[in-house]
Amino acid sequence: MKCVQQILLAFWLLVLMVACAQPAVPTPTAAPITAALPPTVAHQSPTATLIAPTSTPTTQPTPTPTTPIIASTATPITLPVSVQPCGVLLPAVLPTASEPASDWQMPYLDETLIPEDALPAVERFFSHPDDVSLAVYRLGYEGVGFYHNADRPMPLASVSKLLQLTAYASQVDAGTLDPAQPVDESDLEQFYLPRSDLNAHRRALAAYAAQPLVLADVVSMMIRYSSNSATDYLHNLLGQQLLEQTAIDLGMEGQSAPCSFIGRFLIMGDGSEADSSATIQTLANDEERYGLDVAARTDRYLNDPVYRVSAEQYWQQRRSPSIAAQTLFVDELETRGTAASYASLMARIVRGEIGSPTSNRQIRDALEWPYDAFESNRELYQMIGYKNGSMPGVLTSVYYSWPLESDQPYVLALFYRNLPNDLYQTWRRELPHDAFAHWLMSDPNALHIMHVWRDGAR
Repeated sequence: MKCVQQILLAFWLLVLMVACAQPAVPTPTAAPITAALPPTVAHQSPTATLIAPTSTPTTQPTPTPTTPIIASTATPITLPVSVQPCGVLLPAVLPTASEPASDWQMPYLDETLIPEDALPAVERFFSHPDDVSLAVYRLGYEGVGFYHNADRPMPLASVSKLLQLTAYASQVDAGTLDPAQPVDESDLEQFYLPRSDLNAHRRALAAYAAQPLVLADVVSMMIRYSSNSATDYLHNLLGQQLLEQTAIDLGMEGQSAPCSFIGRFLIMGDGSEADSSATIQTLANDEERYGLDVAARTDRYLNDPVYRVSAEQYWQQRRSPSIAAQTLFVDELETRGTAASYASLMARIVRGEIGSPTSNRQIRDALEWPYDAFESNRELYQMIGYKNGSMPGVLTSVYYSWPLESDQPYVLALFYRNLPNDLYQTWRRELPHDAFAHWLMSDPNALHIMHVWRDGAR
């Protein structure tokens, strides 16, 4: 029976690959492309209040001693040849639920109580409450935290890379992966789709150009630089089933299957059709077909040189894919999760409950890079971990932090969706949503103020 299933799966993958092999057509006139990927270090001003430390406080929730990564004689990694469809254990697509609209009135906001750079995000929160989800609390004081649409599945963008990070840690503990295993740069290149990642892949490679690459470097590329190439490399190495099982084991409610970034972007457009909107809409109504299509396009990009060249040429055109196609994909097919689940995951990481002391330290080292990178972080926090995400109309941030004056760390997950394109582009540069997050974590009165304002809006 298993053999029959494998044959059927191979057949459908072949059908999908043949269906994709249409000749490229002229690119439609459209708005200039916005990155389909998350903002990375290049979009963070050195003076911005993006905060997250690598150093540890005098006292930590759970000590996690650092084990240095020593050059290994491990055999270089050999990647699997084929790509597994997504949606093996989790739904590949979460149907858009009918969500009750918030019947709010815009409350009076005392601007003297909010940092000026956070005000746009706070105003957006109260003026469009259905398009924001938030969970923020101090560990041990969850009952007096602030929660808004915290159980509503929302588009995650690169915040979903925390699943690859935790799955990687589990395999380090199991002994199946070695952080010091050599990695061939050409293998990472295989997963690179030009102009799809705000140049994150190139910046990540440049940062590690002076040393031979090892697996731990790939993890850092995925988190610090938000490299989708590094993410898909790890994704393929770990396997789809393990990633989905990781989300289940973590108890991630409202979580859809993480699918490869390459496959997702090629569904937005690969040059095989003038407008991918109809394809996206069709896949949104056929979960199984979507999971197979993502895998088929990914596999074909990795293994079919003709298709790869055609797709690269399409993405290198300035107006491809269209903003409309990208936005529709995000609305209908983007990987989803809840603020409550991702805040809980950050809490478990900072408590040392994910992985062994060694692998937990590696997770935290990957997340806490901005502490050294930004002086403003060291002025407010003794520790902070951070991951962001960005796709057209969507900006997401997750944090754990330990403010200097607090007796316990905070955790936060803040997700925005349906941002108009001009506002989305402005926020990617100015980061008011991150300023909002820092105010909530660093001002001891912020949560109380938000409760008062929300009560006034109802």
